[in-house]
This record gives sequence, structure tokens and C-alpha cells, in this order.
Amino acid sequence: MTRRDAQAAARYAEIVFEMGMKLSPYVTTLPLKLEKSSKSPAEAARDARKWLGLSPEEPIRHLINAVERAGILVLAIPSEERSDIDAFSTWIRSTPVIALCAGRMSGDRKRFSAGHELGHLILHFDKAIRADQHREADEFSAELLLPERAMRRDITSPVTLTSLAALKPKWGVAIQALVYRARQLGIIADRQYRYLFEQISIRGWRTREPENLDIPVEKPRTLRKIVELLPFENNPSRLAAELHLSVENVREILSLYDDLADVSSAERQTVSNKVIPLRVKQRS
Repeated sequence: MTRRDAQAAARYAEIVFEMGMKLSPYVTTLPLKLEKSSKSPAEAARDARKWLGLSPEEPIRHLINAVERAGILVLAIPSEERSDIDAFSTWIRSTPVIALCAGRMSGDRKRFSAGHELGHLILHFDKAIRADQHREADEFSAELLLPERAMRRDITSPVTLTSLAALKPKWGVAIQALVYRARQLGIIADRQYRYLFEQISIRGWRTREPENLDIPVEKPRTLRKIVELLPFENNPSRLAAELHLSVENVREILSLYDDLADVSSAERQTVSNKVIPLRVKQRS
């Protein structure tokens, strides 16, 4: 990324973070469940599934919301098409923060990026990130989203693009990620790995996998949930004044977050794990 892009993304994240900090005193806070680790990336990812309250071997339906429910602040920030920034993360005092760039990532890529940044927060919490530590974060994300035991059960011979494509909707990752994971675990040999990627390139899937297999793009929810709980939810001018931002800024920021207002009560029951358990704080 360019220095200009990095500065712009960081500044926007600061604005959204400050917005969350100004609103958070109005609501109860979620207890932080994140556990820092010095274990291997794979071991840390298996532990993360436990404290996220997830099955050790089942697909994660809504990763970003599971992360938010663990008390991690997930920020959504806009990105320009030319930018190479997907996501970044940091600890701000005792608060772990993940910033996801909205509007440019496919659903599967966004999930993997969220897992990657979660890996940094857990594994590299007291260090400046080195280049080789991005590989560790990738290993963490791969085990988090594609657990080894489940992959050895699901990826069976003969391994083809057709068989892997059938797994994409189930696990919510790219076909390319499944190919990488199969080689990483020794399920396929290097020769077959190269052949599968040659076929992916021939089909043009390196930049765009089949549209009918698209994974829904997940959005963070917490910031919007806080606003929905407050008395000035339907008064954008009052909310903007409270935050010392313009109405346009507030609307732009909130548009990047998950809005369940239009979801029917029946549908809400099917996405119960997307509910963020916040409530208005009682004033004494």
C-alpha cells in the first residue's frame, strides 16, 4: 500500500473508533473473551474456537459477529478501489480492534482477512509485525476457518475443482484457499496443487470465482446496535452533534454496518448468532 493510503485508512479508523468510544458509555460492555497466546498458530486457532463458543470442527457461519461477541471492536471503513488495504488490527490500551475495509473484498476474502487479523491480535500482541508473522496469521486463519480434522474428512480423493467448489458454500472460503489448505495438510501433492492452480488461472478464477458460489459479505454490527439502542437513533442531527461529526459522516459510517431493521422476526431467529447482546446502561 502507499503511505497516503495507509494514512487515510488509519485516520478514518481513528474517527470510527472515537465514535464508538463516545457512544459506549451509554450501553453495557461485552466482556473480553480474547486470550493472547504464545502457542503455534494452529493450536491458538483451535483455542480461539473454544473461547468464541464455536464447535471445533463445524463451519463458522458468521465469523465477524462471533468476533464482536467476544468483545473485540470491529470497525468498518470505506476503501478506494485502487487501495491494496484489506484490513488491519491493533491493541488500543486494553481494547483489541480490527478494521475491515468495506466495499472492495469478496465475502470469502473478508472472512479470511478477519481471521488473519484475529491471529495478529492473539499471536503478535506485544510486537511490531514482521513480514514472516503474516504467514503465521494466515496459518491461524486457515485452521480457524478450515480445521484440519474437518478438512481431512471433507477433502477426499479425487480432489478436483468441482469437488472443492462444492465445499466453498459450506465453509465460506475461496476455492483457492481450499487448494492451499489441501496442500498444506498434505492431502494433495505439489504436482496436483500446481495443476489445480493452472486450471484456476485458465478459468479466470484467480480474480473472480464463479458468481453462483459467492459468499455473502459479512458486516460488523456492534456500532449500529449501539446507535439503535440510543434515544437519538432516528435523529441523525442530534447524533451528529453528540459525536462532533457531520450528518453525512455519520450516515456514511453507519451504512457500512449490519442493519437488521428490515429483517423479519422469523428471519431474525435464523440469525440469532448475529445478535449483539448489548443493552442501555441504567443511570444511577
